[in-house]
Amino acid sequence: MGGKILFHGFIFVVFLVLLTRIINNITYSKENNMGKGVIYDSDSYKRSGNSARIHTYNIVDKNGKKYEDGGDSDTIEYGFLIGDTVVFRKLHYGDPQSVRMLKRNGEQVRNYYGFVDYASVAIVILIILGYIFIPKILKK
Repeated sequence: MGGKILFHGFIFVVFLVLLTRIINNITYSKENNMGKGVIYDSDSYKRSGNSARIHTYNIVDKNGKKYEDGGDSDTIEYGFLIGDTVVFRKLHYGDPQSVRMLKRNGEQVRNYYGFVDYASVAIVILIILGYIFIPKILKK
């Protein structure tokens, strides 16, 4: 009984976290969610010998506010360089400085939504369908 409550509690917490992410993506329209700035610094490092290289880009907007975008080796494929003018999406799930760069020097290089945004919707749907259909399957 305790394990069942723990499992359903965990699923409920995951559901709520993903649902809040979906709601944030809906409520933050592109107009108040976008920014423009210039990359003024970049850094890369490896956590261990077998891990992917992490790239971090520091951005400053016209008001002097600083932002940061980073990730594994995929960010280097887009060719971001110091001095590039970038359009970015502000991410609203924790760090207010965290952004996702979308355009580099006017050229679209990434999508507005990332993998986690799409995965959030898919997992919420799977959780709902699981609670509808799994009990029916187990009764058979």
